[in-house]
Amino acid sequence: MITVCENHIKEGIILLTVPHVQKLSGKYWEHTCVFCNEPALFKLFYSIPTIEKSLIKFKNLVS
Repeated sequence: MITVCENHIKEGIILLTVPHVQKLSGKYWEHTCVFCNEPALFKLFYSIPTIEKSLIKFKNLVS
């Protein structure tokens, strides 16, 4: 996960392949933007879709 301010959402999205964007809740308000150290308003992160998790479990059972 990386946190970004409102001005650096585009730069953060470019760094990640297929990221998810979520507005930060109160528990993350102390985080700062990784680009400029201003207070962060959003977190950009990866999430494995449920179908991929199921495929990984299936592959582990077969092998």
